[in-house]
Parts: sequence; C-alpha cells; structure tokens
Amino acid sequence: MPWGEPVPGYRNTILGYNGLEQRSSQFLLSAEKPYTKESGWGLNLSYTHTSARQNRTIDEPFAFDKATIRDYPFVKSDAVAAHRFVASGSIDGPWGVTFGAKLVLATPEPINTIACYGFTDPDGGTCQAVGVTPPGNGKFLVGGKIWGYRTVDLQANKEFTVVGDFKLNARINVLNAFNFKNYTQYQYNSFGSDGRLQPDITVVDNGEISYVPRSVVLEVGAKF
Repeated sequence: MPWGEPVPGYRNTILGYNGLEQRSSQFLLSAEKPYTKESGWGLNLSYTHTSARQNRTIDEPFAFDKATIRDYPFVKSDAVAAHRFVASGSIDGPWGVTFGAKLVLATPEPINTIACYGFTDPDGGTCQAVGVTPPGNGKFLVGGKIWGYRTVDLQANKEFTVVGDFKLNARINVLNAFNFKNYTQYQYNSFGSDGRLQPDITVVDNGEISYVPRSVVLEVGAKF
C-alpha cells in the first residue's frame, strides 16, 4: 500500500519483489585513427544518442508512493544523458614528449522526482512520478547553454631511459583545463498546474559540481 495509507487493521505493509525495469536504445557513431609511432598521432571521435526510460529512479530501489511498482509510469531515465560526444587524441611533440587531449560534452541528465501539478491519477493520487530534462548550464565554443557536462583534459608524457631496461615515465595532467562548472543541483520552481506538466527548473549555480575543478596532477612511474 502507499506509504501513509496502511491496510485497515494493520500498520504499513511492504511487499518486496522484482519489478524495477529499465528500457533503452542507443545509437553510436564513431571514427578512429589509432596512434602509431610511424604517423605520430591518433584520434578518436564518438557520438552517442541514448533514449532510456525506467519506472523508478536509479538511486531509490524502493517504491512507497503507489500500491505496487506496476502502478508507476515509465519516465525518462536519470541514469544517462540523451546526447554525449567524446573526442580524444594524441600527437608526438619535440624532445620525445607525447601530448594528449580529451573533450567530453553531454546534455543534462534527466531528473526523476514526484511532481504535483493538478493532475489526478485513476487511483486518486494527486502527484505523479515524472522524468524531466533540466536546463543546460554552459556552452562550448558556439551555441547557447545546452550542455550539462563539459570538460577538457590535457596531458604531456615523456619516457626517460636511465640505464639498460630501467626507464622512468613522467606525465603531467591538467584536468578540467578550462575550469568548467558542471552543476548538478537544481531549484524546482514549479511543475505546472491544471493537469499540465510544465516544469520550471533553474540551475543552482553555487551548488555541487560533477567532476573536479581545474587540477594539475604529476605522475612518475618506473619500468624495469
């Protein structure tokens, strides 16, 4: 039974069984030029479009708002962004240094929540499980603020021969080189009224972020 509406004569009753489901389809377009010593460079490009739906948020494997999980609608999944683009490459530079870079762009991941907007379910429920896509929080080079996740990582790597087969490897990584702020918290202003779902959501621009702020990491390794 829904939480707060116990079976008459009993307290809250919890039924446990398998019922959480996810359904998804993906389209992947990619191109690759492998790195080789002869050419001195390599490049990978990939674009993924994902259409995913589920009947419960991935963070909550329980359902206390309806009598059974079968009463929940399938909504946009909060597990993955609809659009994601990744580009990575490497190139040999002077003095035996190999340079690399990686770009990741993704649209905002949908939000799963319970929304009240004046609609009444056949079972009498006045709030519904919904999946809505929040606004983007930043742009990249051109266009508007359509992205929910942006990062550019850079690296430089060099191997030194010390003696014989003993070698040292030094690498410097610049993570989130442009210090993009990928905000993950939102303010729910309204979900609509009169039975019409019209979400009004804004980005909390002083809240938590995904990934790291600009960081420099130095790594040293040995092979022998």
